[in-house]
Amino acid sequence: MKVIDIRKKSSVQVSKEICLGNGFRKTFASKRDAGYFVAATNRFLTECLVIINGVYTDALVQYRTAWFYMANTKNGTRTNYLDIQRDVKSSLESVDLMLDKFNGYWSNDPFFSFINLQKATMFLADALSGMENFNCKRNFTVQYYQCKILRKRCSLVADALKDYGT
Repeated sequence: MKVIDIRKKSSVQVSKEICLGNGFRKTFASKRDAGYFVAATNRFLTECLVIINGVYTDALVQYRTAWFYMANTKNGTRTNYLDIQRDVKSSLESVDLMLDKFNGYWSNDPFFSFINLQKATMFLADALSGMENFNCKRNFTVQYYQCKILRKRCSLVADALKDYGT
């Protein structure tokens, strides 16, 4: 299972100060206290990663369901939502790129872990907002509220990342 382990890149062994990507900086009295904080931060970041990945998979399902209706050229008025489709697809691909960064070299850096998770939530919220607008225009009430709920979950994670440590 993928987990975020910032101890590998952190300078906790050398210094007792930790800087996170959300602007939080703290100096600890001992390396032991810093180690406890790093362990709690690892659990928090891994939980956020799991939540974002779950919302991302649900958003992909919503996108692929709506995909069939985004270029309706038969039966009456021609409706073309290709601009919405392009924007949503681009945002979802950006989320995928941000999540793929947790395989690489910078995934265990406390600064970049926060930034990449914040970017992923931002791109995911943009994609879900676009799908909300599409579902509202097409009067797909159930899908509209599903996207709205997913976007709220995204904003909760974004708020938790922004406020962590303060």
